Amino acid sequence: MTRRLLFIILAAALALSWGCKKDIGGVMLENAALRDKPTTETGAFKWIANVNRGQELKVLMVQKDGDWMEVVLPDGTTKGWIQKQFVFEGKKQVIEFDEKTKLHEQPDGDSPVKGQLAKGTKAIVIAEKGDWVKAHVNMQLVGWVKKTAAREAPDAKAKPGNEIAIPGIGKCQYEASSALPDSGGYNFGAANLFDGNPGTTWQVGNDGIGQWIAVSFPEATSVTVSMINGFVLKDKNFASYGADGDLYVLNNRVKSMRVEITADNGNTFTSAVNFEDNRRDLQNAGTYKGVKRLKFIIDGVYKGTKWQDTALAELKLAKAM
Repeated sequence: MTRRLLFIILAAALALSWGCKKDIGGVMLENAALRDKPTTETGAFKWIANVNRGQELKVLMVQKDGDWMEVVLPDGTTKGWIQKQFVFEGKKQVIEFDEKTKLHEQPDGDSPVKGQLAKGTKAIVIAEKGDWVKAHVNMQLVGWVKKTAAREAPDAKAKPGNEIAIPGIGKCQYEASSALPDSGGYNFGAANLFDGNPGTTWQVGNDGIGQWIAVSFPEATSVTVSMINGFVLKDKNFASYGADGDLYVLNNRVKSMRVEITADNGNTFTSAVNFEDNRRDLQNAGTYKGVKRLKFIIDGVYKGTKWQDTALAELKLAKAM
């Protein structure tokens, strides 16, 4: 009897040290890979599924001293492990901003401003305090806004239909952190990166630092990436702003990018890409082998003479030999 009691006590202690059992709702804050074991060690786990930002799930267990939680997807059967940093434990609430809005470090109008959110930006609410909510725009942009600055929105995911076809690879999905609203007769959506026209552009505000574009592939593949930097167009309507209306000069251009590379086994690696300025044709952005997803995050910019919006004209993907 004494041995049995001791065994029960030891088992309970082991369970407490491993993690805390839960049965609560959660929502994804970032696209991530669900795996069968709580580890990033190469070859030590299997990749179960991709889980997208905004997707709801149920949290089953959270490691007490580790970085992982066990979750189950809405189908009730797909279960696995995901890193805690990518999940908000609580009810899903999404907001959208109807006008340009300041994002503060604290729930106080006098606290430092972390960034300006463009009209149409969506965010997931992860905390509330009085008249303020803490908005998670992306992993690099989290802060407080007044409740009156936003309204409820149906989702925080990229709009459906973000699909491109790459010869030799197949249909791929792309997603962007944000884009500026239409202005001056121009559209600045991420779809412009794939239209083969350097005179159109994906543009993001507030210097663009931390903003990103990601492409997911239908299966592990090897791909070569090249990009055309800036807004490669002259428009006489903007000549009064200088540079004879050269939108390449008037807007920011990308100087450097951090690349997050997701391999077939779910492991994530990082790399870097640097761009020359005043070069208005394709520049090499790397060759990546055996990848499922590439995420290009703006890390540095060349300053524009008029606007601090950052422009990228083209993102070309080709199957690597």
